[in-house]
Amino acid sequence: NSNGIYSTPCGGSQIEYPQVWEIYPDNTMVKYSYSSLQNHPDVSDANFYEWIPGSSRMNTSMAFKRGDLLSKEFYDNGFLSKTENYSYHLCENIPETTFTGNLFKVYSSTVTTITGDDGSWLSSNYGMCRYKLHQFNKKPESIEIVEYGDETEMTSSVDYTYFKDSFSEDPKYILPRSKSTENSRGEDEITYYSYIKDTNGNIINRTETEVTVCGGYIINAKKMIYDNKYRLIATYTSSPGLSVDNSFSLGGGFHATNALKNAINIPTYSYRYNNDGNLVEISYNGVVLASYLWGYQGSHPIAEIKGVGYDEVCNVLPSTLHPDVLSNTNSITESKLNSIRSYFPDKDILTMSYHWLIGVATIIDSRGIPTRYNYDSFGRIDGVKDYNNYFIKKYSYNFVND
Repeated sequence: NSNGIYSTPCGGSQIEYPQVWEIYPDNTMVKYSYSSLQNHPDVSDANFYEWIPGSSRMNTSMAFKRGDLLSKEFYDNGFLSKTENYSYHLCENIPETTFTGNLFKVYSSTVTTITGDDGSWLSSNYGMCRYKLHQFNKKPESIEIVEYGDETEMTSSVDYTYFKDSFSEDPKYILPRSKSTENSRGEDEITYYSYIKDTNGNIINRTETEVTVCGGYIINAKKMIYDNKYRLIATYTSSPGLSVDNSFSLGGGFHATNALKNAINIPTYSYRYNNDGNLVEISYNGVVLASYLWGYQGSHPIAEIKGVGYDEVCNVLPSTLHPDVLSNTNSITESKLNSIRSYFPDKDILTMSYHWLIGVATIIDSRGIPTRYNYDSFGRIDGVKDYNNYFIKKYSYNFVND
């Protein structure tokens, strides 16, 4: 449905979709429901003036309550098989003595006596201005999952807690403290999170530890290490069946204790980046899994070379195909990608080329078989072709007025 309330500061033409369907060839469907104008319409402010008493203050825009995913329904051959219902914790900041001046500027009002034409009606707490930004925190609260059998229903839920339930301007308070769910044996499993600090000592949105406990034991634990640009460079895990120790202080604060970090000490994955910040190597427990080459001014990956370290890739490729040279190019041809393959004949290599600013043009798998992608004049994918240049998928777009 479309809407435009031009008398509100955020009014204007917009299109909202309270329901979206995904329909698949195997007769399965997913229905998404979102909060929209149907649930939270705007209120016109056409009849309000700059001079308004505090008691008449109101929100005219309900945009902050719209756009939330409310539910997902999964259908198989026309029958509902599963439902996921989402709820949110909305904390609003509604100061009692604040009006706004020009948009984004806050003006604090004082009690003022103003004589109107009739000598009486403007005597109260007034502000001179009209609009203000409405501050709020919105955080996922729970997900209810209902699975439908022939004659049964199975219900489970995922619940989130936070370090603070009331409104705060500090962004760290929207980070989850824990997530709880119920396993197949009916036991509660709780996952606790901690976060790193930036160079100024502020908590930021980078998970430091993620620890799941059940029945007094840690059943899964992960520790993340970041570089000075907050890029993930290594992960660690813990020994299985580790008992929960009080010194771990799970959920006790934003930052993990040293005892907990020391207990999560088994190396798993490590990641390496180039000077542009792009991922160029992934290893597991010291063994290289894959290296990556980039192109198109470092904006897109063009090759995945499995089982070869990045340093070896740099040493083997000639200067014309050096990773730094490829990264700075605007166009990558299939012949150039095939040349890269020739230097690693016994390795699995996946290569990709792109239509600049549109999307993937060709993907060639480790067997050397290409899949090509076509786009229409609007930049939408139009079809997919196989190695014989025959269409294996075609896409069409229609605007339906429901």
